[in-house]
Amino acid sequence: MVCANLLASVLIALTIFPMIFTFNFPPESGEGLIFKTLPFVFELLPGSMVLAAVFFTLLLFAALTSSIAMFEVAVLNLTDLFSIDRKKAVLASALLAFLLGIPVALHKKKHFHLIRYQ
Repeated sequence: MVCANLLASVLIALTIFPMIFTFNFPPESGEGLIFKTLPFVFELLPGSMVLAAVFFTLLLFAALTSSIAMFEVAVLNLTDLFSIDRKKAVLASALLAFLLGIPVALHKKKHFHLIRYQ
């Protein structure tokens, strides 16, 4: 499984980086590059709206399934360390993630200094 994940990451990098340099985007822009480069690429392809919709929908599902897997770690720790049932651990983790996510979602660079921006 690790080898498949590594192979997928390398293949994605081999396709994304040429697009980044083709459209003269700065590579240090970070993870947001996928939302800057791929619309340009999809615009050049026939059926671009359908391809873009399918791609970004699949990207959404990939992000959601990854976040569920990461969320499971917090739930498992709560159930093991505090001996609470799974439902309460899920609710506590969800509430904590929601409360910690509010300032991140509503931040302005000059008011929220816990996240470091370049």
